[in-house]
Amino acid sequence: MGMDLYIIRKKNIKTPNEISEERFYARKFWPLIEEPKFVKEYNEGYDSFVKARISSVENMEELIEVATHHRDYWGNYKTVPQLCEIRDELEEAMDEGWTYWLEADW
Repeated sequence: MGMDLYIIRKKNIKTPNEISEERFYARKFWPLIEEPKFVKEYNEGYDSFVKARISSVENMEELIEVATHHRDYWGNYKTVPQLCEIRDELEEAMDEGWTYWLEADW
């Protein structure tokens, strides 16, 4: 067992029409929840759960910066392009009403 980390985007939260889509998954990528300032400041989680809203392009760029300096669970840097894809879509998607969340549990 270990930590599972997701970036999820949601729309129409707390309504019957709520939509939730997984955009990113990483296994045991601890630096992505331990280092970014926005995660520490906005964590709504508990001892075994982290939930932080990605509210800006700067938040995504902070995640990308961390990922460029740490290998993932499988010993590579393949998470960087995935995070860059989310960063590229972020502003337009947020304009369309999507919210983005970093969530981790273990």
